Amino acid sequence: GSQVTTYYNGGTGTGLLPVFQPNGTNANNNLNIPDNSAPVVLSSGSYGNVIIGLHATVTFSGYSTVRIKELTIHNGAKILFAQPTELLIKNGMIIAKNVGFNAGEPVTVQCFAAENVTVDQGSEVSASIYTLKDLLLFKASATVPTRMTGLFIAKNVSAQDFVYWNRSESCPANNIVEQADLSEDRSIAPSDAFGHLQISPNPASEEAQVSFHLEAATTVKLQLLDAAGRLVWTEQISGLPGKNQHRLRLGAVREGVYIVQVLAQGQRALEKLVVLRP
Repeated sequence: GSQVTTYYNGGTGTGLLPVFQPNGTNANNNLNIPDNSAPVVLSSGSYGNVIIGLHATVTFSGYSTVRIKELTIHNGAKILFAQPTELLIKNGMIIAKNVGFNAGEPVTVQCFAAENVTVDQGSEVSASIYTLKDLLLFKASATVPTRMTGLFIAKNVSAQDFVYWNRSESCPANNIVEQADLSEDRSIAPSDAFGHLQISPNPASEEAQVSFHLEAATTVKLQLLDAAGRLVWTEQISGLPGKNQHRLRLGAVREGVYIVQVLAQGQRALEKLVVLRP
């Protein structure tokens, strides 16, 4: 169900790739914007951890370069920029469900993140993202798709169903080899190497069961990552042909959003897991 409106086939010239801009500061002025708060204007150029609450509207104003240690944006929030901005993120960026990140705005925004960037379903991002780790997009739906407009560079890009990719007009088009016209849209086929990776229950408290399918017996690596992509734990199991089930013990894991990653036979599958305590 995912689509690419413009596809470029071939090598990418060095002129297309920007230079990664690191955040070398260690600011500790953490900021937590409450859920459903009145619109907030952020007028500093450096922050520690920034958490933007549910349905909050935040505008970055006054600085063309803003340095943040880690950025977490909760469901339904709206992020605006009063000027073209480079956002330098020391760790990772988490964009939850139905977030508008510079959505539909004419302002050019570039995000540089040293750790993983995750985008949940229904969000609309109009910004270029350059991460040194992975860009992870969770499964959306036909009625509430995820829309990504910009230039996206990552070690790995993993996008599940109903993610629409568009190239921003602000992205340079020089030094691209062989352009292909996809006016009829081109679907991005999700990997089905493990069948439908499932986790139940989800949300979970103390335990969850992960289910997946293998074509042949092989060694399987299971990993739990936090929402910023940092490894929480890893274990290795012997997988069998057909359906496999494995119990995840979560008693020592704090509440939050995690990513379960299954690696086998040179392929991988991802699924979101929410841990809640009663």
